[in-house]
Amino acid sequence: MKRIPLLLIASLLVLSSASSTASAAVVGQLTEQNWRTHPAIVAIRKLVASIDDGKKKKSYKTEKREFESCGDQYYTLRRIARDSKGIVWYENYFQYEDGSFDFNQYYDQTGRLRFVFATARHANGTREQHRIYFDETGKRIWESKNLVQGPGCPGCFINPYPDSELPFDAAKAFANTGGCIELKPRRKM
Repeated sequence: MKRIPLLLIASLLVLSSASSTASAAVVGQLTEQNWRTHPAIVAIRKLVASIDDGKKKKSYKTEKREFESCGDQYYTLRRIARDSKGIVWYENYFQYEDGSFDFNQYYDQTGRLRFVFATARHANGTREQHRIYFDETGKRIWESKNLVQGPGCPGCFINPYPDSELPFDAAKAFANTGGCIELKPRRKM
């Protein structure tokens, strides 16, 4: 059996380590060019697809609340989906004089917010989308704003979207009436 010189082994290890560090650095950086295929974003998209599939199959316990007269909001809809471990999805939809906003928040198995998908519609024909991705620690890792149609609406979405505008405690946000008038289901006659 031939012996491989120790110096050769050491230099191969250094080269291998440098190569994997370089590729890890490239994979680790989210850019405008790679964000759609970046492993962190792909993992979040799989989580979202799984939750959406579970909602379609009615795998979660869901609740909804409807309100009127919430400040300048004419109508508000809040929906929440839970599994045995906790909240997996929360939606806050509201209409105001000139349009509407719809915020969908997706949570992982530990209850941490991982993705927000928001849509704004404005009376001038504008439709904008806003996406915010969070890593396993809750740190915002990517955010994008997309004008889907129309001329745009001033102030629809600020990029980066302020953390204070996102209810990270979905259970608390769902339970809060915020002084709004809750629409109760009408009794069947």
